[in-house]
Amino acid sequence: MTSYKVLICDFDGTLADTRPSVAICVRRTLEELCGASTALGDGEVEAVLARGATLRGTFEQFIGQLVSGQSVTVDACVARYRQHYAAEGLRWTTLFPGVRASLAYARSVGVKLAIVSNKGEAALQAALKHFDLSGYFELVVGEQPDLPPKPAPDLFEQRILPFFASANRAEMLFVGDTSADLLFARNCGIDACWVTYGHGKPDACRALKPRYEIETFQALEGCFPARSQRKTSPPSIITDWPVM
Repeated sequence: MTSYKVLICDFDGTLADTRPSVAICVRRTLEELCGASTALGDGEVEAVLARGATLRGTFEQFIGQLVSGQSVTVDACVARYRQHYAAEGLRWTTLFPGVRASLAYARSVGVKLAIVSNKGEAALQAALKHFDLSGYFELVVGEQPDLPPKPAPDLFEQRILPFFASANRAEMLFVGDTSADLLFARNCGIDACWVTYGHGKPDACRALKPRYEIETFQALEGCFPARSQRKTSPPSIITDWPVM
């Protein structure tokens, strides 16, 4: 099993369970701007989250017409959503079990950590500060106005790769929960690890043949250099897919 030098993490659905916060803020936004009749069920929101859509992409899926017949713009929905999320989003957000301990372990054995997310940069930084995780990551990349989001490789090529210039692609691992995350890793030419507990649909994610599949974040420790006083997860916990 490869011991990686750089671990690149997604945030929503990988490090933190943001399902309730995203769903509540999306529904409130659409109810306010499009009328109560547009209220969404959990399944409808979850279906969009499973694709790893950007915030704009999410509202492009749902936006319609106001009850009065006036058009609602995606920009208006994004702005209102961000107001709701900034005010209350972290109230319904929790870290997944083992995340903090495994990030600390990775740092202790010399693994460099980064985040690449389609989440707005301000919301991402606020979440990291809220959970006291900012110090674990050498680089944090959220939504960039000048670059396309995942799964396009531009964030990797123009932000990640230059920052970690001493590491090659074979020494980097991306961990995420959706098909967009896994396709991002493929487009970047780096190994991918799919976390089964996030938003992604199993059939869509497994079709992309990630290098690893894990049921808990802590199982990632089997991909890091070993530390003599701590036993890492045995390889059997991580499904090692054949490289295609």
